[in-house]
Amino acid sequence: MLDHEKKESIKFWDNAATKWRKFAHDEDNNRMVFPTSQVRQDIVLTEISKSSDLNLHILDIGCADGGLTIELVRRGFTNSIGIDNSQRMINEAKRRFSEEFPSLDPDKHFIVSDADTLNMDHSFDYISALGLIEYVQNTDNFLSIIHSLLSNNGIAFIESRNKLFNVFSANKYTFESDIEKLVSELDKTSKLSPLKDNYESIVRETFINIGNFLQQNKTQSDINRPEFESYPFSLPQYSPLEFVEFCKNNNLIVENIIFYHCHPFTPAFEKLMPQTYNTIGLLMQPLGYTPIGSTISSSFIGKLSK
Repeated sequence: MLDHEKKESIKFWDNAATKWRKFAHDEDNNRMVFPTSQVRQDIVLTEISKSSDLNLHILDIGCADGGLTIELVRRGFTNSIGIDNSQRMINEAKRRFSEEFPSLDPDKHFIVSDADTLNMDHSFDYISALGLIEYVQNTDNFLSIIHSLLSNNGIAFIESRNKLFNVFSANKYTFESDIEKLVSELDKTSKLSPLKDNYESIVRETFINIGNFLQQNKTQSDINRPEFESYPFSLPQYSPLEFVEFCKNNNLIVENIIFYHCHPFTPAFEKLMPQTYNTIGLLMQPLGYTPIGSTISSSFIGKLSK
């Protein structure tokens, strides 16, 4: 991302600060939009919550309005910090934090800072960067910063848009991609899933749940479907193997990759029946932990260590 694009990006997210939750969390639970931020946040929360040590130091880079940090503090992880380069996002995060934790100082939990120049005075046991890597100016520099901030036994969760999804999506990115190269990566990519084999029961249960949903519900129209302002720049995508190589070059090991935002069929159909489309997508999330998720999911989260 160039300097002038970064300035425009910050301006875009400043303007979106008070509207972000409406489009990324589906707080009305009506599935008119896919709760992207909520799903990826839950993936990371599930991983971090496996630890019983509430004194862990946790950093969320690109925290937006603070959802992950607030939930971590809610669960007792009080050494949690969120940073973002949007002042208005940080203001919104502090407002939400103060409403829930009036006895705590929001200034200790939320800081305006930039991922490209981030410098903290101690290391972290967990670092998350969700919906961020596409916005940094230099991927290698960003991953080098992650390495420097991560404790020796620490874990980082880095999200990326999934270039492999272009094999399935049938949109403009499909025709701009080297599909043959992406297809050739599929076998190696499957070895990165947390569940590499013996996941037949997960597939069966997932489709039983989808079948039950379809029997009980009718497709609804997209009347009053909210539309989020389009981002002004084209954002990069990475395949899982490209992501692994980036990490390897910066002394980070990708332990596994969890795919998310599964699509029941090509994205063009979402506007025709958003509630059904997005609900089925959520029901398909267990497949994101298997190799099946690699082409039907538009994003992934890499679990990294030193």
